[in-house]
Amino acid sequence: MAMHILADTWAHSNFAGTPSLVINNINFHFYELLSQDDGSLTERPIRFTHNPGAPDNLEESIYLNTMFQTSEYSIMNLGHGRAGHLPDYSFIRYKYLPAWGKYEELIKDNPSDYWNAFCQLVYALKTLKDPSAEFELNKYEEEACEPYKEEIQKILNTRQISSVEDWKQFGAKLTGQALEDFDVKKYAAEYMMAVREEKPNTFLGRFFVAAMAQKNMVTRKIYESGSTLAGISLKINGSDIQTIDDFIGLLGMNRKGGSE
Repeated sequence: MAMHILADTWAHSNFAGTPSLVINNINFHFYELLSQDDGSLTERPIRFTHNPGAPDNLEESIYLNTMFQTSEYSIMNLGHGRAGHLPDYSFIRYKYLPAWGKYEELIKDNPSDYWNAFCQLVYALKTLKDPSAEFELNKYEEEACEPYKEEIQKILNTRQISSVEDWKQFGAKLTGQALEDFDVKKYAAEYMMAVREEKPNTFLGRFFVAAMAQKNMVTRKIYESGSTLAGISLKINGSDIQTIDDFIGLLGMNRKGGSE
């Protein structure tokens, strides 16, 4: 969960994980920056479509996104939905006019950002393994990643819908072991088939609880700053959240005035 959050902080930068038209909206001024053989960049207009049955067309820069909704808090305006899956692609370089930035042109270079993200993930994992270590911002484990930089950069810059297979092969090379294919249905079935008491100990159960704790921490920080953009957040003092039921119970107590 920690690695997921850290990676998404890079991929989803400039977008907010809360429904907000003013922050997350895009307009027709959206261009992909394509690398040329001489190292220069050329611009190609990006077109968006709302047909969920049509995959992203990388050859013509046509990407799926959510439909425009005038409501500030519409779920269609959540995160980078208005820009579709595009911000998640490691190879993408693009520029657009974010509403929150007074419609001044912003350039996003994912290959560069993702290299930093990779090095920071390695550093974060080392920190998590060392109980005495403290995670520091703007610190990257570039020295450890340098021997693999060319291979990593190749994966990051390859234009493809999914790079899962490339990362799997790279992971197998690093570990010397064959890696299991990720199967979301496997984990969903594990969660659904588990008895109520065991659900928190499943793969998805642990992820859900961690996600709720993370969400509460972030929304609380925003709320304490004086902004209600992320909503009104309850403070959970000394509560041991182990299940979704615990979280819902705390929400109920808060509504009745029984919890801060």
